[in-house]
Amino acid sequence: MKSDMLPLKNDHCYAVLDANGMATAGHGGVVGFFFHDSRHLSKYTWDMSGLDLIHQDETLSVLSQYWSRFANHEQQILIRRTVTLLPEGVEDRLVIENSGRNEQYFTPVITLGADFADLFEARGRTRATRKNPVERIARKAGRLFRYLAQDGAELSTDITFSGDPVGVELLVPARGTRELCVNARFSSSSELSVNIPVQFGWSAQRAIQQKRRGDLPGLAVAYEDIEALALSTRSGTCIAAGVPNFVAMFGRDSLITAWFLLEQAPKLAEGVLRFLAHHQGRKFDPFRDEQPGKILHEYREGELSRLNELPFSAYYGSVDATALFVRLLADYVNHTGNEALAIELEANWRAALDWIERERDERGLLRYRGATDGKGLINKSWKDSDDSMSFGNGSLPTGSLAVVEVQGYVFAAFQSGASLNRIVGGQQNETARLLALSEATSTAIERHFWMPEHQIYALGLDERGKRLNVVSSDPGHLLWAGAVPEGRLDGLVKRMFAPDLWSGWGLRTLGTREKRYNPLSYHNGSVWPHDTALFGAGLFRYGRREEFERVANALTDLASARHDHRLPELISGYQRDSGSPPLPYVESCRPQAWAAAALIYAAHPHRAEKRLSGATAVA
Repeated sequence: MKSDMLPLKNDHCYAVLDANGMATAGHGGVVGFFFHDSRHLSKYTWDMSGLDLIHQDETLSVLSQYWSRFANHEQQILIRRTVTLLPEGVEDRLVIENSGRNEQYFTPVITLGADFADLFEARGRTRATRKNPVERIARKAGRLFRYLAQDGAELSTDITFSGDPVGVELLVPARGTRELCVNARFSSSSELSVNIPVQFGWSAQRAIQQKRRGDLPGLAVAYEDIEALALSTRSGTCIAAGVPNFVAMFGRDSLITAWFLLEQAPKLAEGVLRFLAHHQGRKFDPFRDEQPGKILHEYREGELSRLNELPFSAYYGSVDATALFVRLLADYVNHTGNEALAIELEANWRAALDWIERERDERGLLRYRGATDGKGLINKSWKDSDDSMSFGNGSLPTGSLAVVEVQGYVFAAFQSGASLNRIVGGQQNETARLLALSEATSTAIERHFWMPEHQIYALGLDERGKRLNVVSSDPGHLLWAGAVPEGRLDGLVKRMFAPDLWSGWGLRTLGTREKRYNPLSYHNGSVWPHDTALFGAGLFRYGRREEFERVANALTDLASARHDHRLPELISGYQRDSGSPPLPYVESCRPQAWAAAALIYAAHPHRAEKRLSGATAVA
């Protein structure tokens, strides 16, 4: 998202506005007011000709502006504008104040439009199905926009004006005020969730007080971002991945975010786990990449997904979410003592483990094959851009891939499964079998991924077993999983902090010496705070407190260096001491869930896991 765009969010409703707090679709990407993946207002602008925007403040749901008209070295008119995003719409209030001794005139003129575009249409995708026209009904004190989707869903934007009239010249008496309000309500008859109100069970007061004292200013913002990104669902409190393109549930993102926040908001883990269990794969559907036991990648409610033009109504195109689901559940139970959730979701975590076992190859590695229809993902690990997987010579692999951090997640999932089996009173031989599978996975990681010439694990293996022999940040996730043998630890940690990977702000996704390195790419040299924080969590797990503090300080420094004190989704990979500031990635989400959660974790680290057995020592 462009840095001059203003994001607002409240539950399943969100807006992306330009620097003036207005929305004109087509002028700056995904702009407008959205509700459940459909754009309910594509045009929303006030005519502020002759006025200057002299100040504005924003939270994640409220935008406050001050517009001023000057003449003869004094203010004539001041307009106080407050835009409040609601869970199902928006309220926009204007107070027009005459600051002088003479009466003034002002005409509030608003331009409104609704196209009911699917989010993916707004992002530039051309739809295959015909789009019905939008019905526009003018009313004396408002507007009504209605749209009948191709699947029969009825969508509407109902706008009412109150207070002083809109579109009429207003006389503002000397030292007096006029006031008007625009209220828009969004609705859809599509089968949206019956929602349970958001409950985190925390208070951000301590963080806000720290911000006022000047301590860790980014921490208060991180708390606020997590609260703003919350989603109410029938399963409980869940979380959107980020604004503007990912205001939806994502398996991988929500699981990692919830893990970071186990200490601060265990209720989030409950909601995420129940949601993903409810939507767990039950059949073989190649279009959605669904398989029995598999945990979904993303869940969308827009028209193109409902029409099956896109597979995202419930899309399962990630290879790692299933193992992460088992890991989070076990760590949640170990951390909270709430064994009832392990019993409640027993069929789900056992089905997830069955899927992992079923999908492993002859080497004992979990693989994925990219989509070929142009609608699903080519890469299905966390680095899911098309060019994120490469060989040292810069070429891209073909066929199925086994990515290194995914094997670490599998190692942890088998250990977690053993812990869960004991909790629910399962047979001892099943616990032993799962622990044996975990140890076998550790052995396979060492055998197939370790690159002695680089003193680090390879990014992945192609279909023939050839290593993707590049230096990347992914091995840091092995530490988080506990899959690195003690005998390998010193060398790996030293290598991860080498200058080609460690930028000073965090880990680069790809080392500076690699052919595809680009400091401002999506996954080929940029720095992702959550990626760095998982490395930090691994250091904390292995008792490397000094190195963990180095990571935590880098993340808090990065937040402090930002004008909004917010950890971004990703930044450039330029060296911290090179003279360049932490340059943003242009299309970065703002706010972004696992980035905000990473900062909270850095301030409040925890060890949620209970290791049932250590990784095999390296000879």
